[in-house]
Amino acid sequence: EEVGEQLARAGLALAAAGCEALLVCCNSVHHEVAFEALRRAVPRVLVLHIADATAAALSGKRRVALLGTAFTANENSFFAQRLRRRGLEVVLDEPAARAELDRLIYDELTVDVVREEAASWFVARLEGLRGGGH
Repeated sequence: EEVGEQLARAGLALAAAGCEALLVCCNSVHHEVAFEALRRAVPRVLVLHIADATAAALSGKRRVALLGTAFTANENSFFAQRLRRRGLEVVLDEPAARAELDRLIYDELTVDVVREEAASWFVARLEGLRGGGH
């Protein structure tokens, strides 16, 4: 079954239960096809897109570093595209660092492995991006 169909079915059930707004908190299901299927299924329910909510929270900013899994943090991701449509310049880390972050998320954080070395690596990446470097 397609993700969009699953989201639409869940949205209909939530709307029938009186839900007035939905925010899906999983980046993986925010690609355009699935998200629009949900929005079409429940036209009377406010359906918030995580990237639009992020852009709204960044009001007044012009540049944002996008960090995350390979699915979320790449040049052509739904997240980067939607942020750009909202007028933000999206800064991505270098490909090797993005691959390492993807590995840390899936191989460590998702299985409750939190190492000081990984935290230090992450902070160093953030500092590098803040300074404009990659």
